[in-house]
Amino acid sequence: MTEASPQPEDVALARAWQQGSATAADALTRRYYGSVRRFFDLRATAQADDLTQQTFLGAMEARETFRLEASFKTFVFGIAHKQLLRYLRDKGQGPRVQRYATEGGGKTSLSLVAVRFQEHQLLLMALTQLPIELQIVTELYYWEDMRTSAIGEVLEINASTVTTRLARARELLRENLALMTRPGPLRDRLLGDLDGWARALGPITANANAAAGP
Repeated sequence: MTEASPQPEDVALARAWQQGSATAADALTRRYYGSVRRFFDLRATAQADDLTQQTFLGAMEARETFRLEASFKTFVFGIAHKQLLRYLRDKGQGPRVQRYATEGGGKTSLSLVAVRFQEHQLLLMALTQLPIELQIVTELYYWEDMRTSAIGEVLEINASTVTTRLARARELLRENLALMTRPGPLRDRLLGDLDGWARALGPITANANAAAGP
């Protein structure tokens, strides 16, 4: 995995942002907007824009607590995770909601609309059946290239728990995909390279959400 340490450009931007640079704040927002919006788009579709804006506002308000040796991505996703849990709690759904939200007004997740290959569609559908804590570790690991230690920072759990959740998520994804497909080439492709198909969804879904960015 990547995400071993903050990228030099991120460090420079974060330092300037922490010192109050509006230009750096705008650059960091644009860099991570698509990923953060996707994080909400998949679980709180109708509120994705508001929750994303609240996350970056929260990051600005908490910038004095940011450690420059840390990753800005980890920092902002930690805030996004808290925003999501608060939103789900307020909606009365609790932390184990197991489906992507397609809330009132007929709004559909941009991430769901963006996928074209049947393999990706099936994998997203299988992902929706996971408990939310397994959805999140799967997405952060495959789509955000985060190490288990970084995911642990985001979720405020230890890395061994992240590893356990990832193993359980893969197991359930395989079970779900086996139930959703007939024996044959399609199932074989999916189960034969589950990691590859999961990772390939990252840029597709992020780009769809970045297009709706600030």
